[in-house]
Amino acid sequence: MAAVMLAPDFQPYTALDSNRVLPRSLAAQLTGDLDTARNGFEQAAEVHNGTETGDLACLLLGNLLLQSGDQAAALKPLRYARERCDGMFAGYAGYLEGHVLIGQDEKNRAGKVLQ
Repeated sequence: MAAVMLAPDFQPYTALDSNRVLPRSLAAQLTGDLDTARNGFEQAAEVHNGTETGDLACLLLGNLLLQSGDQAAALKPLRYARERCDGMFAGYAGYLEGHVLIGQDEKNRAGKVLQ
Protein backbone atom coordinates (compact mmCIF):
# COMPACT_ATOMS: atom_id res chain seq x y z
CA MET A 1 0.00 0.00 0.00
CA ALA A 2 2.83 2.40 0.81
CA ALA A 3 4.28 1.81 -2.65
CA VAL A 4 1.00 2.89 -4.23
CA MET A 5 0.70 5.99 -2.06
CA LEU A 6 4.29 7.08 -2.62
CA ALA A 7 4.42 6.37 -6.33
CA PRO A 8 5.07 9.48 -8.43
CA ASP A 9 2.19 8.38 -10.65
CA PHE A 10 -0.36 8.48 -7.82
CA GLN A 11 -1.00 12.24 -8.06
CA PRO A 12 -1.97 12.33 -11.75
CA TYR A 13 -4.50 9.54 -11.20
CA THR A 14 -6.18 11.47 -8.42
CA ALA A 15 -6.09 14.81 -10.29
CA LEU A 16 -9.16 13.76 -12.32
CA ASP A 17 -10.97 13.00 -9.10
CA SER A 18 -12.78 16.31 -8.66
CA ASN A 19 -14.09 15.44 -5.20
CA ARG A 20 -10.70 14.01 -4.15
CA VAL A 21 -12.55 10.84 -3.18
CA LEU A 22 -9.48 8.61 -3.62
CA PRO A 23 -7.23 10.49 -1.17
CA ARG A 24 -10.14 10.91 1.28
CA SER A 25 -10.99 7.22 1.04
CA LEU A 26 -7.38 6.24 1.48
CA ALA A 27 -7.17 8.44 4.57
CA ALA A 28 -10.36 6.81 5.88
CA GLN A 29 -8.82 3.37 5.37
CA LEU A 30 -5.63 4.35 7.14
CA THR A 31 -7.56 5.72 10.12
CA GLY A 32 -9.77 2.63 10.41
CA ASP A 33 -13.00 3.94 8.86
CA LEU A 34 -13.33 0.99 6.48
CA ASP A 35 -16.96 1.61 5.50
CA THR A 36 -16.22 5.14 4.32
CA ALA A 37 -13.12 3.93 2.49
CA ARG A 38 -14.99 1.13 0.74
CA ASN A 39 -17.87 3.39 -0.28
CA GLY A 40 -15.43 5.96 -1.67
CA PHE A 41 -13.38 3.44 -3.64
CA GLU A 42 -16.54 1.84 -5.05
CA GLN A 43 -17.92 5.26 -5.98
CA ALA A 44 -14.69 6.28 -7.72
CA ALA A 45 -14.49 2.96 -9.58
CA GLU A 46 -18.03 3.43 -10.86
CA VAL A 47 -17.90 7.17 -11.65
CA HIS A 48 -14.48 6.94 -13.31
CA ASN A 49 -14.99 3.55 -14.96
CA GLY A 50 -12.64 3.10 -17.90
CA THR A 51 -10.24 5.82 -16.76
CA GLU A 52 -6.94 5.62 -14.92
CA THR A 53 -8.62 6.99 -11.80
CA GLY A 54 -11.22 4.23 -11.93
CA ASP A 55 -8.51 1.63 -12.47
CA LEU A 56 -6.61 2.84 -9.42
CA ALA A 57 -9.84 2.89 -7.41
CA CYS A 58 -10.28 -0.81 -8.23
CA LEU A 59 -6.76 -1.54 -7.02
CA LEU A 60 -7.36 0.33 -3.77
CA LEU A 61 -10.75 -1.36 -3.34
CA GLY A 62 -9.21 -4.79 -3.83
CA ASN A 63 -6.51 -4.02 -1.29
CA LEU A 64 -9.11 -2.81 1.21
CA LEU A 65 -11.23 -5.94 0.73
CA LEU A 66 -8.17 -8.10 1.36
CA GLN A 67 -7.36 -6.23 4.55
CA SER A 68 -11.00 -6.57 5.61
CA GLY A 69 -10.84 -10.33 5.18
CA ASP A 70 -13.06 -10.56 2.09
CA GLN A 71 -10.60 -12.28 -0.23
CA ALA A 72 -13.23 -13.65 -2.61
CA ALA A 73 -14.67 -10.18 -3.23
CA ALA A 74 -11.19 -8.73 -3.70
CA LEU A 75 -10.43 -10.87 -6.75
CA LYS A 76 -12.71 -9.02 -9.18
CA PRO A 77 -11.35 -5.48 -8.62
CA LEU A 78 -7.76 -6.78 -8.41
CA ARG A 79 -8.07 -8.67 -11.68
CA TYR A 80 -9.58 -5.61 -13.33
CA ALA A 81 -6.79 -3.38 -12.02
CA ARG A 82 -4.10 -5.86 -13.10
CA GLU A 83 -5.50 -5.96 -16.63
CA ARG A 84 -6.10 -2.21 -16.94
CA CYS A 85 -3.29 -0.53 -15.01
CA ASP A 86 0.28 -0.08 -16.17
CA GLY A 87 3.60 -0.63 -14.49
CA MET A 88 3.81 -0.72 -10.74
CA PHE A 89 0.04 -0.55 -10.18
CA ALA A 90 -0.55 -3.60 -12.41
CA GLY A 91 2.28 -5.40 -10.67
CA TYR A 92 0.88 -4.65 -7.23
CA ALA A 93 -2.62 -5.80 -8.26
CA GLY A 94 -1.13 -9.00 -9.70
CA TYR A 95 0.88 -9.60 -6.55
CA LEU A 96 -2.23 -9.32 -4.38
CA GLU A 97 -4.40 -11.34 -6.76
CA GLY A 98 -1.79 -14.08 -7.02
CA HIS A 99 -1.54 -14.48 -3.29
CA VAL A 100 -5.31 -14.71 -2.93
CA LEU A 101 -5.32 -17.45 -5.56
CA ILE A 102 -2.55 -19.32 -3.75
CA GLY A 103 -4.66 -19.17 -0.60
CA GLN A 104 -7.56 -20.66 -2.56
CA ASP A 105 -5.29 -23.47 -3.79
CA GLU A 106 -5.48 -22.13 -7.36
CA LYS A 107 -1.74 -22.53 -7.88
CA ASN A 108 -1.80 -22.72 -11.68
CA ARG A 109 -3.86 -19.56 -12.01
CA ALA A 110 -1.73 -17.88 -9.36
CA GLY A 111 1.42 -18.79 -11.27
CA LYS A 112 0.05 -17.19 -14.45
CA VAL A 113 -0.97 -14.04 -12.60
CA LEU A 114 2.34 -13.73 -10.79
CA GLN A 115 4.30 -14.37 -13.96
